[in-house]
Amino acid sequence: MKTKLPKILAAALLAACCTQAGATLISKNDAVFGANSITYDSATGIEWLDLTLSTNKSYNFVSSQFGSGGMYEGFRYATHAELNQLELDFGFTLINSTTYVTGNGVPAYNFLSMLGNTRPQTNGSANPFTDGLVSGAEVMVVGGVCYVDGRCDGSASDQGHAFSRGTYGTSYASNDVGSFLVRAGDVPEPGSLALSGIALAGLFAARRKKKQA
Repeated sequence: MKTKLPKILAAALLAACCTQAGATLISKNDAVFGANSITYDSATGIEWLDLTLSTNKSYNFVSSQFGSGGMYEGFRYATHAELNQLELDFGFTLINSTTYVTGNGVPAYNFLSMLGNTRPQTNGSANPFTDGLVSGAEVMVVGGVCYVDGRCDGSASDQGHAFSRGTYGTSYASNDVGSFLVRAGDVPEPGSLALSGIALAGLFAARRKKKQA
């Protein structure tokens, strides 16, 4: 039986998608919501749920589902400050307007790849956005990464933005709007990712040495 350690190592490396100063953003599976439905921010220890899993649900309904047995058991609404911190950890240059910033395209592309695009039917692949509610039913908009070269590839020349769009009615629901839901994540042991990589490399080296012998 062949050991597929190189593939395992590659998967471990791909799990940490984006790294900024002091933060690693990791895509995780969830037993309830499925593969890659969670984004873990190591800087804050917070897990974020993919926004496409809460579209067309009102603020009131989602809030009612946080308790035991609810659809979003264990989660809560993120605050505006927590979302701003997540955007900083993705590498956004934050602004308090609707202005698009060149260089924000890279973090916007990564953000949407990990947390979901809630408006594909209205913006297509050219101008992806995600709209989500935070605490107080305030709507936050993240995205718009293709206003320079039109390729939507997350290149440095792409533009992007992150801004507030006002407050929705708490009973309003839209197919284009999800919810920024968070929960406390498992705190990784110090150096656990590095140790895992060293362990895998050691096992691979031992297997290779045995084969040569």
